[in-house]
Order: sequence, then C-alpha cells, then structure tokens
Amino acid sequence: MSSALLNQTGGRMVLTYSMSMEDVNQFQIKSVVLKYYCRLALTLAVGTSTMTLYWRPSSAVDWLQLQQVSLSLIGTQDYLTTPLTQDITASVLAAANPWDVIANMQTSFTGLHTGLGVGNSIQLDAVEVEVCVTGMNKLTLFGYET
Repeated sequence: MSSALLNQTGGRMVLTYSMSMEDVNQFQIKSVVLKYYCRLALTLAVGTSTMTLYWRPSSAVDWLQLQQVSLSLIGTQDYLTTPLTQDITASVLAAANPWDVIANMQTSFTGLHTGLGVGNSIQLDAVEVEVCVTGMNKLTLFGYET
C-alpha cells in the first residue's frame, strides 16, 4: 500500500493456509517459524508508517500480535533478503492437535500511514511457513522358530 497527500490510510491482508493431511501421523513437529518478507519505505513524510504482523491458530480465535515495525524518518527498512521471523513452535505444540493448527492457521499483515506523505510504501512480498519435522520410524520384526 502507498500513501498520497492524505491524513491516514491503511489496510489489512489476511492469508489462510491449507495442507494435505495425509500421513501426518508419520511425522513429529520440531519447529514452526513464520517468515515475513516485507519492506517499509518513506520517501517524503510528516508522520509515521507502521506495519504490524499477526497470526492466529484458526479463524475462530482472536489475532495474536507478533511484531510491530514503525518508521518516521525518511528511509527504508528492508526485510526482503532477511525476513522478520517469529517462532510459534511453543504455541503450536501446546494445542490439542498441532497439525490442525498448521492446517487452519492464518497470518495477517497490517499497514498504516498517519500524517502527510507522498510515495511512502508498505509492502508484503511473501510469508513463509517453515515447518520442520522428523519422521517416526515404525519397525515390524518377523521371526520364526527353527
């Protein structure tokens, strides 16, 4: 989103994820990390531009704020090469069914410009959900008597 000569502009983007639930019982979750690739740039401003990152385990619960980044001086905060990361492993593993959380979670990115400005921008390029798992080996031994 970009600002023009106005007092306030903003918006929210909500992303919903889905995954195939086949054979997930063969894996154990080790970590879940959200990575936000985004940028906040002020070219001419009197005021503040802010982006806020959220997530929630499902659409039935309230948003949980992860991080807020603000910029009030002319310049750029660039998180395109090195994203803003949030480890949500503890929250996911605390759920009754962690795989349901991963299958039904949402992320949100909110941007807000206050004050006067021209050409200021808040952009979200990508959100990566990194789920690291280990496989659970199942061995079946067959024996016979000789």
